[in-house]
Amino acid sequence: MSLSYKKPQDFEETKLIVSKNSSKEASLQLLLQESIYLPHKESFNIVPTVMSVNATQDRLLIGGSHMLKLYKITDNMCLSLLEKNLSHKFHALSRSTIKDVAWNPRMIKIILLDTDQSFAVVTTERKVLILDCESPNKIIAYNDTHRRMINKLIWSPEMSNHFLTISSDNQMKMYGEDTRTPLFTLSNQSAGYLDAKFAKWQPNLLAAAKDNGEIEVWDLRNNNTLAYQGRVHIAPVSSLDWNPLQRYALITGSLDRHVKVHNLVNQVNIEQVMDIGLYSSVSAVKWYEDSKYDFDVSFGQNNEVSLFHYNLLSPHIPLSVYKGHTDIITGFSWVKNNSYLITCSKDCNVIVRHKSYAVHPLLEVKTVGVSLGKDNTLAYHSNNFFSRVLS
Repeated sequence: MSLSYKKPQDFEETKLIVSKNSSKEASLQLLLQESIYLPHKESFNIVPTVMSVNATQDRLLIGGSHMLKLYKITDNMCLSLLEKNLSHKFHALSRSTIKDVAWNPRMIKIILLDTDQSFAVVTTERKVLILDCESPNKIIAYNDTHRRMINKLIWSPEMSNHFLTISSDNQMKMYGEDTRTPLFTLSNQSAGYLDAKFAKWQPNLLAAAKDNGEIEVWDLRNNNTLAYQGRVHIAPVSSLDWNPLQRYALITGSLDRHVKVHNLVNQVNIEQVMDIGLYSSVSAVKWYEDSKYDFDVSFGQNNEVSLFHYNLLSPHIPLSVYKGHTDIITGFSWVKNNSYLITCSKDCNVIVRHKSYAVHPLLEVKTVGVSLGKDNTLAYHSNNFFSRVLS
C-alpha cells in the first residue's frame, strides 16, 4: 500500500491523498490515525471571550455574551457539544455576560454540590456563581462582591474550595466553604487589579498585576503581608505567571508591548532579568508547562492574531507561531501533555490543533554572517555563498 499525507500551509484544506491501489480498510485505518492530528474548528454566532479546561482535560467551557457552552474533549481531540447554552439551564446566568470562568482544579466535592464537575462563573454584573453541570438547581451565589468589574477568578491551589476574586476596585477577596462574606481582603490605594497567580511551588505566595504598571507579591502565610510592591512597566500589566520549575521566577506582560522576566530576591525585592520588546500590546503571557525557558504570548491588538511561543535562550524570534484565527485570541490552553493547543478568538472560532501545526520562524531565517579580518578584508556568508571582499 502506498499512501502519502499532505500537510498544507492552510490547515482548512488538509486532505489525505490515497493511491488508487490502496485498500479501503487500510485507507480508513490510516485516516482515523491521522485525524487525531488534524486541527478541529468549532464556530459560534457569539464571540467566545473566555475558556477553561478542567483538571482531567476532558471538558471545555466557552463563555461570552449571554453564552456558556460545555464541550467534551474526545480522545481524537475533537469537541463534542454537551450543553448548547448553560445560561438557559441556570436561571441565575440568564441575560448575563460571562466575564470569566474557571473549573475547580482540586476535584473535591464543593459544599452544597454532590459532584466534582463544579466550576465558578464571573459575570459583568459582578456576580460570582459556583455551578454544577449535573445539578442546575444547586447554586452557590456571591452577589455584590466588589464595587467595580471583577476581572479574574482563581482557585486556591492549597485551600480546598477557596477562590480569589480580582477586581478593578483595588481589591482582591478570598472566599471559601459556604461563606458569603470574604475570609480576607487584599487591597491597595493606587490602582485596580487585572490578574493574579499563586505560585505552584509555594501556594501561599501570590503575585498580582495592576493597571498602573505595578505588581505586588503577597505572603499569605505571614498574616497576608505585602512582601513587594513596585512598578515594572509603564502601562497596565495585563498578565503575569510564576515559572512552574524555576522558583521565584516571574514573567509579566503589559500593554506597553514588553514582556519582562523578574526574579524575586529574598521574597522582598524584584530584580529584572530580561526585557523583551514586542510589536503589539500583550494580552496574556503564560509559562509553558514543564519548562524553565519557554512561554506563550497572545496579543490584544488586531495587527497580531496568532499565538507565539518563545524561548528565553533566543527571545527575540519566536520558536513557533500558531495561526488559524482572523481576529485576536481571547484564550488558550495546552492539553494532553502539551501536545495539543486550544485557542478561542474574537473571530467566533475555537480551534484545537496538534503542536506540529505551527510555523517556525527560526527555520526560515536566512543565515548571514559578517566578519572583519586583520588584513582589512571582509568575510561574509549568505545563502550558502562565501566570499572575501577587500574593504
